[in-house]
Amino acid sequence: MYEMIFEYLASKKCAFGKYLQLMANFIKGLKDVKHLINCGLTKNEFFTYNYDFQMWNNLQNGIPLPFCSKAYDNMVSKINKQCKSSLYVMRIEFYQLFCSRPWCVIGVIIATIVTIGTCIQAYTYVIGFDKM
Repeated sequence: MYEMIFEYLASKKCAFGKYLQLMANFIKGLKDVKHLINCGLTKNEFFTYNYDFQMWNNLQNGIPLPFCSKAYDNMVSKINKQCKSSLYVMRIEFYQLFCSRPWCVIGVIIATIVTIGTCIQAYTYVIGFDKM
């Protein structure tokens, strides 16, 4: 509340309020807290995920967060629409499964070249055998 009053009076941006707003968007449940701790974005000094979630939940309660702008809402809706697209999901899965492992890509390229070469060799053998 002190930062909100200070921001109103001084017309300056307050870092902790913005950080709290960001974390309020990230943390919606216990699963989110576990993910952030496992990724190393936050530390868990409470030894259980429940205490950490309760701490974030208590910090976020009672603080009126400012509404998002129309541009932010448009950006979020475009990102969500793209992430739900089946073509986008298949492309990401393809990149993760095949392109992240260069030996798989190299193996597919070599197998394709060998198959094409074998087909050309069989074709030229049949053409040469027919002329004899």
